[in-house]
Parts: sequence; structure tokens; C-alpha cells
Amino acid sequence: MKKRFSFSSLFDNKIFVLILSLAIAIGAWLIVSFNIYPEMEITIKKVEVLKTEADAAYRSRGLNIVDAEDDFVDITVKGARGLLQTLTAQDIRVVPIYSSVEAPGIYNLPLTASRVDAQKNFQITGISPKDVTVKFDVAKSEKFPISANVIGLSAAEDMILGTISVFPGDLTINAPEGEIDRIERVVVEYDLNETLTESRTIMQLPITIYDVNGNVMDLKNMTLSSETAEITIPVLKQGTMKLDIAYLNVPEGFNTDTLTYVMSVDEISVAAVESIIDNMGTQIVGYIDLAQFEIGKSTVFDLNLSSAFTNLSGVDSITVTFPKDKLSSDKIRVTDLRVVNASEEFEVTIDNQSVSNVTVIGPEEELAQLLPTSVLGVVDLGMMALKEGSSQVYVKFIIPSSDSVWVAGSYSVVITVKQK
Repeated sequence: MKKRFSFSSLFDNKIFVLILSLAIAIGAWLIVSFNIYPEMEITIKKVEVLKTEADAAYRSRGLNIVDAEDDFVDITVKGARGLLQTLTAQDIRVVPIYSSVEAPGIYNLPLTASRVDAQKNFQITGISPKDVTVKFDVAKSEKFPISANVIGLSAAEDMILGTISVFPGDLTINAPEGEIDRIERVVVEYDLNETLTESRTIMQLPITIYDVNGNVMDLKNMTLSSETAEITIPVLKQGTMKLDIAYLNVPEGFNTDTLTYVMSVDEISVAAVESIIDNMGTQIVGYIDLAQFEIGKSTVFDLNLSSAFTNLSGVDSITVTFPKDKLSSDKIRVTDLRVVNASEEFEVTIDNQSVSNVTVIGPEEELAQLLPTSVLGVVDLGMMALKEGSSQVYVKFIIPSSDSVWVAGSYSVVITVKQK
């Protein structure tokens, strides 16, 4: 016959009795803890001291913290057992009291602690240690240019690398004066190790600051206007740019192609983005004023290229000379003077019978055949507001019989205007 189970027999088992006793003890402890002693006190380890807050009082005195090492304290708190068991170091804010800081120096500052979340109901009963040592220096703000250092950078064949640009180009640094004075350069660095066939922009590069000894500086005491920068690496195509001149005050009917001149340089090597090189035209380096022309005179023009181009030739000026053996000059007296485009309301007459000492320039053989009657003096009144009386006006000269001879200089005549 099978033996029936008896609950009372379990108490004859020593192991069962031991386990049951332990469970009853733990249960009793929990009941006592949460009901008889609902509050407790604990210590939270390694709570960080926040020394460099933006609204700290020392900033209003023109000071900054120097060598702000990380400091930690232990905080004793009291409160409901269940709440305290959930607390971490992030629930407590510990800051120095800066009221005694008046000038640069080293200070032992008392600490104060508070709850980050005011809704969490616990008391802060102790801080250990109770103070922190902080060094202060005069605050200073200065702007530094940002340079780029790209490692392993190369361009494909027939291409060249342009000047790397950085954005922003400058960095404003707010820091203790001693820190600012140690800064040597501000750099963005990038390890590319690539052959580029087109321009490349690389964004969000960290900024590195080097001191006068070439060491990387710690940024913890500094406030930067930007913590990152972007670089643009231009990859440019090479090409040959043709150079030429143009003319001002070209007389009617004159053919500038008849003029012979020599340029010290008539083409240069340049680089630009591919689309610009492929559509590049002739660069006009300057203008020759035929009204002020002097035979044999050399004119120097500065070579001013668009910012889109990089000048690879090292040429910064061009000299233009018109050889003396190609041109000659003479002076004549012009008697054929005419008025054109006068208003029908007025009668206009030229008081001068002629204009003397008119300088004509051209090939010597052409000048030998030129007669005074070959030159026509024209007074164009189309753009003038006429009124009765006499006035001095400019006269321009036309040589209908030649496209290689022109008049240089400025001339005037006196006209008389009468109402019809």
C-alpha cells in the first residue's frame, strides 16, 4: 500500500526548515524596511563637478577657467527607499560657488549640489569633498585663419590642383589669455590618398589647434565659433590663353587690322575648371586710345585675370609696342568743316574757317598721298541741347579715302546758333 504524503512531515527535513526560515526572515526584513523604515540614506559616487557653465559669474568679470580638469565628488542623499534605488550621478548637479572670484588666480571654491529634476523628492545631505580648486585667467577673444592640410592629394594627368579653400575661413576663439597667446595655427586635416579627376568638397572636418611647439592643444578651456569646417579642393584643367589688345576712339571707317604691334607676351598658360577652359576666348589685356596715340611709345598693361583662372606662367604685365618703322605722322590744315544732326529749329554756323595743326598718323606711303581736302571735320550736334549764342564744341575727323590713316588728338571749333 502506497504511503500518503503529509505536509507536517516536511518539517522533519532540516534543509526545508532552513530554506523556509531564510525566506521568512527576508520577508520580515522587507516589511520592516518599507513600512517601519520607509526612508534611507545612500551615497552616490563620482558625481561630476560642472565648472564651465555659460552663465557662471566669473565670465562677467572677464575671466576664464584654466586647465579645467574633470573633478568628481560623492553625494549623500536621503529619501524614499524606492526612489533612491533608481538615482544615478546624472540626477544631481554640482557646481562651484563663484562669488569670491574677483581676479585671475587659484581659488578653493565651495560646492553646492541640487536636484536636476525638481519632481524627484529627495534630500542632499552631504558633499565629499566640499570644495574644488580652480584656476582663473583673463578671458580673451581672437580670430585665427583656418588652413587645410590634406595628405595624399594628387590630380589626374593634364589636371592640376588649385588652392584649397576652407569654410569658414576664420575661427574666433574665446579662451584664457595664456591659452590664446600659445596658439600658433588652426588647421583642418584630412587623409585623402586619392587621385582626383574633379573638384571635391569634404564637410564636417574637425578643427585642430596647434601651439607654438607644434603640439595639439586641449580645447576644454576654449569656446570656438565653429567646431568643424569644410574644405573644397579644386581640380583644374590646363589651357593656353591668347592675349590681345583693343582700341578706343576708333575713327569712322578706320580699319584697326592695318595696325602692326608687338606684344611682349601674346599667350600664357592658365588653369581653370574644365568647362571654363573649354569655352575660353581671347583675353583683352588693355585698350589703346587712338586719340592719344604716340608713335614708338610702349604701353604696359597689368595682366588682370578673372578669379576663375590660375595664371601658371608667372607673367603679371604685358608691354605693347607699335614699331616706328610701320607708322609715320604729319600735321595738316583741315578746311572742310561740316555740321550734322542739327535741330531744324536753329541755324548753326561754324565760325572757324579751318582747323590747323591736325595730326594724322598712318603708313608713310599713305600720308604722302594725303591732301588736306581728303580730311573731313564733322561737328555732330545730335546729342547737344542747343541754345542761341556762341559755344565751343568738339570736332571729329573722318578720312573717307583711307582706312589706314587716322587723326590723333583732340580739337574744337566755335559755332554760332540762331533761332530760325
